[in-house]
Amino acid sequence: MCPHSSVWTSLAEPPELAVLAVLAHRRSEHVVDTAMAARSAVRDLDEERARLYDEMVMGALSEAARKFVEAQMATSGYPYPSTDYVRKHHAFAKRESLLRCLAGRQIVVDTAARARIDSCTDLASLDAWIEHAAVASNLQEVFRGAAKTPTDFAQTQQAIAKREALVSVLTERGWPVDPTTRDRIESCNDLAVLASWIRRAVTAADLDEVFRHGG
Repeated sequence: MCPHSSVWTSLAEPPELAVLAVLAHRRSEHVVDTAMAARSAVRDLDEERARLYDEMVMGALSEAARKFVEAQMATSGYPYPSTDYVRKHHAFAKRESLLRCLAGRQIVVDTAARARIDSCTDLASLDAWIEHAAVASNLQEVFRGAAKTPTDFAQTQQAIAKREALVSVLTERGWPVDPTTRDRIESCNDLAVLASWIRRAVTAADLDEVFRHGG
């Protein structure tokens, strides 16, 4: 159940509830205020969930409303950061974490390694390097398997984010996630199937409808 959209600009609500409010009030005169509040609410989530929820919010708006929301948030000095902005910000933070980890492990970072780290903007690669650095004894071990690990790691992280998002939406809809349902969700690693479940969860009449067609 969603609160009236007029209160959204003054209350900090859970991101999932904010997204549901937009979908519920997409034809309301208050939809613009609701959408701006929802976009603000998802700003502090991890990148995958923020992108997913933002796409759901903006996709629910008409073209005119979407352009108005983007313009309003940009001119208000509180714009929703683009995916590129978020990625660059996260990449910088992860590079700093990696360097601190290497320093803590007393692993010397030579000029070539520093240049490689500073030029990397791939979040999955940086995450993999940080994991390796926690147990590595030299730079070679830090960068081991860098060509293969990032893709697998990124897909795993995306699946985790989508499963968490699905459970959150189901909970906000007031549907208890029993052990059988949770096992079904947790065992799914197919990003397309998880995305379809999330879309259905937002508009479905009951829990059975979410999983009715499997994917």
